[in-house]
Amino acid sequence: MELIWIVVLLAALFCGLILLVSRIYINRTLKKISQIINNCLSGNIDLDKEVAETRESKITMQLRTVIERAEHEKNCAKLEKNEVATLLSDLSHQLKTPLANLSMYIELLKDERLTREEQQEFIKKVSEQNSKMEWLTKMLIQISRLEVGIIEFDAAPIELRETLSESISLVYGSTARKRMEIEVEDFTDCKLIHSRKWTKEVFVNIFENAIKYSKEYSKILVRVVPMEIYTKIMIIDEGIGISKEEFSQIFKRFYRGKQVRETEGSGLGLYLAQLILAKEGGYITVDSTVGRGSVFSVFLQNSK
Repeated sequence: MELIWIVVLLAALFCGLILLVSRIYINRTLKKISQIINNCLSGNIDLDKEVAETRESKITMQLRTVIERAEHEKNCAKLEKNEVATLLSDLSHQLKTPLANLSMYIELLKDERLTREEQQEFIKKVSEQNSKMEWLTKMLIQISRLEVGIIEFDAAPIELRETLSESISLVYGSTARKRMEIEVEDFTDCKLIHSRKWTKEVFVNIFENAIKYSKEYSKILVRVVPMEIYTKIMIIDEGIGISKEEFSQIFKRFYRGKQVRETEGSGLGLYLAQLILAKEGGYITVDSTVGRGSVFSVFLQNSK
């Protein structure tokens, strides 16, 4: 009987000891986890440091994943917030002038002494300013969406000839008004990696600049030069030219060259062109001589 009580007592003591040890271990583990969390949150832990395969190291690695995801989402949210703020600021700045002009023309139209011809002229100016605001808004939204990666590019190996033909047809009216000609040197059609929709935007922006800053009856030449990795599409105009000091500046957002600041424009076309080409894995360069014209070279990747 005494033996049974001794066994029971020893068993009870053993269970109590296990419970005590377990409680101490759990408390220490919880304290360690709390310490790891605090260190991670305060940045006082080297998450890339090699650690032993213990429970603590596994918890640390899992915390790293959680913190990195949270940091990534925070950065994305901050980036989107900044882009929205930039877009609103840009819209406000760029729309200020056309809105002021629009308001002025509307006030002038209220004058009952205007002749029918004068009324028609002001109505035409109102329409022009409205079109300008629509274009600016569209352009800035496109740029913003491209910058944050909202727009998915469908760049694929497709024929260059059709892309060029469609681009030239889009500026036919502008060339006709200035009695200009776009000549494409004969070339063997090839498949280049690009999005037809977006690459047309690139070519149209370059053509429109060439038309705007060239004299009547002048010519724009398009030359296609095959290369090992890229194909170079050269757009050669006979315009006013660009100084070498401005070569690195003209692709910046809203930049207007010294010679063209009195000419209407937004300074967005070449910035958008560069942005689109970068998304496609291509790029753009410029060479120019003031008074003799410019050569814009678009580089698109060859299809492998």
